[in-house]
Amino acid sequence: MSDMAYFLAPAEPGFVLDADDADDVVDSLIQDGVLLSVDWSGEEWPGQISQFVAGRVEAFGKDRAVVAAAESAAREAAGADLERGEHVPAILRAVDDALARAGLALGELRCGDDTYRVGVMRRTAESSLAWGLDRPSPDLLFRQVSRQRHTDQLKIAAVCFAGALINAALVPVALLIFAIVPPLGVILLAITTALAPVLLCTSIGFLVCWALLTRNTKAL
Repeated sequence: MSDMAYFLAPAEPGFVLDADDADDVVDSLIQDGVLLSVDWSGEEWPGQISQFVAGRVEAFGKDRAVVAAAESAAREAAGADLERGEHVPAILRAVDDALARAGLALGELRCGDDTYRVGVMRRTAESSLAWGLDRPSPDLLFRQVSRQRHTDQLKIAAVCFAGALINAALVPVALLIFAIVPPLGVILLAITTALAPVLLCTSIGFLVCWALLTRNTKAL
């Protein structure tokens, strides 16, 4: 099933959701009133979002009380003293909360521009993961991955540095063994001598990577 199907009521067959061009599918659903496009700066007219939601709530077979709750929540959010560009997300959040009791939710398509493309959908774990307002944004996911990566880099650097210290501590042991069993001492000295620059350079390398990743993550 296409994730777009979450925006369709059970009695709404006939929509083509598997076209090769996803943008064509979205544009078609907007034209058919299944999705709504809203500019980041605000609604085109007062009540644009709640009017759209009312029609979609009815399509999902919910009663007028659900519509009234969504409209009331939208009006309250729209009347809040907010900066330009903050009203639309506030309205979407308020409407989404109002729809929760009816088993519905608002879903948002993130297309990388400054336009909100939203639709009413069934509220399930799957639909929330696909389109929910609370799902992590790509930027947030990138930050989470970056933080995990530079944490791993620091751990590897610490292990390598600890290995270098242990390796250095083995040198006197190797010398002692060399005095007792020369062949074995030679082998141990050769191993510690070979490992010393490898462990030290590796730990420094991972520390540098950690520092760069930390700086880049803070810059986001």
